[in-house]
Amino acid sequence: SKATVSVLYCFQIMRTSPIQMGSENGTDEVASVASEFIDLDDEIEAIVADMRATDDMIQTKVDTRTVLQQIASQYWPDATVKVYGSFSYNLATTKSELDLIVEGCTPFCGDILTRFMNHLDQQTLPNGDKAWENLSLMVTQQEGFARIRTATGVTVNISFSTDVKSGMRSTSMLVSSLLRKYPAASSVYFVIRRFMMQKSLCTPNEGGMSNYGVLIMLLHVCANEPSREVLSNPTMLLTAFLRYFGLKVNFQTTTMSVFETTSEERNHTNDTISIEDPSNPSINVAQGCTKSVEIKTSLQRVYDLIKQREATGKGQSLVVLLAKGKSKKWRSK
Repeated sequence: SKATVSVLYCFQIMRTSPIQMGSENGTDEVASVASEFIDLDDEIEAIVADMRATDDMIQTKVDTRTVLQQIASQYWPDATVKVYGSFSYNLATTKSELDLIVEGCTPFCGDILTRFMNHLDQQTLPNGDKAWENLSLMVTQQEGFARIRTATGVTVNISFSTDVKSGMRSTSMLVSSLLRKYPAASSVYFVIRRFMMQKSLCTPNEGGMSNYGVLIMLLHVCANEPSREVLSNPTMLLTAFLRYFGLKVNFQTTTMSVFETTSEERNHTNDTISIEDPSNPSINVAQGCTKSVEIKTSLQRVYDLIKQREATGKGQSLVVLLAKGKSKKWRSK
């Protein structure tokens, strides 16, 4: 649609010098170029509006959680159904799946889970159509995992846990609090995700970075950014992200964390990129990601072209240059 603005066009109109994240004069550098970013703010807003989950999807989240809570209570009296993942911190896109967890599933056994899923399978809409399509059910000794698809086409991942408060929910609560702390982070996340999708860098099954990994990369920049002005301005924060991961970071020596980095000690030494899971630092969110070179090179190339355009006032369109690697996996609605 005409409202859709390519993230690459956003990079095209950026005209600023690199900002050294965490440098002594970082705040002054950011403030000195603030006037250069007026148009880009509008472009970022357009991308967010285009990518963010629709109102119908948000309503599906509410309705699905409510129905699952009612059914779960019939099998586990103390069960609570909670939303986690992108929907829980308002970063869901039109392509996102809904992640739910049923906590307090005691007693826990495969037979009860099977009866629970059969109960779901019997749910119908007012017109008589089935409300859900059961896709799969996997049960271990202490937990279960199911996938269903709603009549509106939203895929729902359901985890079952005997814990009253699971680690997944704790992580979602932490991420939500950090996004409130960094006002510009949500908008910038959508821009970064769109860019990495277009460059085929956000497909884990092909060695790319997961969306969750992209989010923690951004929160890592936020945690180590001293300027509150940057953290409140989407354009400035986007620039800080590109500056850090395009020109500064050394993936071989750095572990990304949502907390402020106090040392350069590298965790997960056997992996190409190290990103700590907030709930368990020993878990590497980036495990299996092999595209560190491509990620850094792509972001660095954006900076090189921005500097060239700044110096000469002209240059090849980033749309032309970067669209050659555009992924067909993303199609905006």
